[in-house]
Amino acid sequence: MSEITPANIAADIVVDRCLAIIQDKTNYVAPATPAIALAPEERAKLGLSGDSETYFYGAGDTGVFLDLAPKMLMVWFNGGDCDKGLELLDRKLKQVYPRTRQIGDIETPATPGTRGRMYEVDLSGGLLAWIEANYPAPGSKARKFTVRIEPRKRSA
Repeated sequence: MSEITPANIAADIVVDRCLAIIQDKTNYVAPATPAIALAPEERAKLGLSGDSETYFYGAGDTGVFLDLAPKMLMVWFNGGDCDKGLELLDRKLKQVYPRTRQIGDIETPATPGTRGRMYEVDLSGGLLAWIEANYPAPGSKARKFTVRIEPRKRSA
């Protein structure tokens, strides 16, 4: 189990829970902190709508959100140790899924002060996950770490 910081919790949720969900696995390693399901009005305050479930995992003076939408899973947090989010996610992805491929690094003009990194994770059985992690660029004042996980099927 990882140390209880937002970046560690986020990496654990992405790798241990979200990728398990894509593979229809019901057994997964739960994060060190309990999940709190958000009510529709709490989701609306976050700008979320539609057919998804959202959870909050507390960590210190902040916490990590998980949104489970039918076609996209998203994990994010503000503040905390967001500058460590990419490093921890990268390490855990490659440790648990050694065939993970980093497929690109991009500027993210829609979110000044951030960069994006994309991964393709081979989950076997013809399943893939495309992961985009948006993280604070070195030296920026940005304080948000966001990961989008999209399930895919390997094309023949």
